[in-house]
Amino acid sequence: MDCMSDATVCPGKISGTLCAMASKSYTHRAVIAAALAEGKSVIENALDSNDTAATIEAMQILGAKINRHGKKLVKITGIDIHKAFAKEPINCRNSGSTMRFLIPLLVLARRASVLDAYEGLRKRPMGPVIDALATVRIDSNGGYPPLKINPGKLPKVIKIGGNLSSQFITGLLFALPLEKSDSGIIITTELESKPYIDITLDILKAFGIKVKHTNDCKKLEIAGGQTYTPRKYRIHSDFSGMAFPLVAGAIAGNVTVTGVTFKTKQGDRKIIGILKRMGADIRLDKTKGSIAVSNRNALKAVKIDAGDIPDLVPVLAVACAYARGRSVIYNAGRLRIKESDRLKAIADGLKKMGVRVIEKPDSLEIGGDGRLNGAVVESYGDHRIAMALAVAALGAEGKTTIKGAECVAKSYPQFFEDLKKLGVAIEVEK
Repeated sequence: MDCMSDATVCPGKISGTLCAMASKSYTHRAVIAAALAEGKSVIENALDSNDTAATIEAMQILGAKINRHGKKLVKITGIDIHKAFAKEPINCRNSGSTMRFLIPLLVLARRASVLDAYEGLRKRPMGPVIDALATVRIDSNGGYPPLKINPGKLPKVIKIGGNLSSQFITGLLFALPLEKSDSGIIITTELESKPYIDITLDILKAFGIKVKHTNDCKKLEIAGGQTYTPRKYRIHSDFSGMAFPLVAGAIAGNVTVTGVTFKTKQGDRKIIGILKRMGADIRLDKTKGSIAVSNRNALKAVKIDAGDIPDLVPVLAVACAYARGRSVIYNAGRLRIKESDRLKAIADGLKKMGVRVIEKPDSLEIGGDGRLNGAVVESYGDHRIAMALAVAALGAEGKTTIKGAECVAKSYPQFFEDLKKLGVAIEVEK
């Protein structure tokens, strides 16, 4: 979809088969690890999206040679980060992941580097991340991007709260093995979004980096002087993206997703268990790598702990709107500082469609009865809000128009094309 596009989604029964998209989380991390390995790596099944493009461009600016061969194959020749520097400001676009991953790495670079972003990311606070690196001089716009990161040494022991971005912890885990001395990370409170740290550790292990850690990942020990090993790596399928067609099938017809990686560290694989708890007709074929979901069964209300699965909250809120009874999604306060205030954004959208939603500081209470009305709703420039509301539209009475629907390109560029494959009628206004 072109810039500033609105999408009008027509309700109706859906049916069809889709191939699972590649994981954004795994693609980001594999590209960075390969770019830090001095040698040639091949990343297969890499996601081609606005966010992953930001990470690829960032590593290219630092000197890595990265070439795409088709949409899903990336060849990378890595760099020595200690000799590298950003020859120009790095534009992270609206990818908070890219920015937070790179901050610790750029401390190791030869010269000062500038991280900039589009307007949306410039409004997201980086102050807590800057404060955690007190030994490093980082200039900012009052704690917001753009950031100027000066060369220095990362602290040997870093104590941070578990509510600080898991993306920043990932950045530390990428950088600390490249320091000369050993180091450690101590998480002082309960770690939020732990599965994203598990993904990082999975990638680090694949590229030859060793990290000792407790089972809860609250204490991590990193030996210094390590090197990344170049290799061929295949990206897992993406459960956060897959959740949208799966919920669509549960409320509006039947959908089969193929190419599923069941053995993965992604927390968002919990979508399967949550839909089962809601009574959805869901069938797994681990031999063939497929998941089939239909709306044969009525959905029932549930309580959902969103602590480890923040990206699922918007689409789970939609599933709850179609479930009979009062559902609660809790431990979701961190969603207020995503691409939008996601709790408010999805609550506002569902309310416009006639759903009873009570918004609290870190939770949503949703009174579902499955009777939604078509409406004009806002994406707030947030890809997950746009996709969730498009799914909500499938079972509504009347058409639903999603303003600013082009934002889906951030993580799932072919989202509306995939809906069309399922038989959904979509009108695009530019």
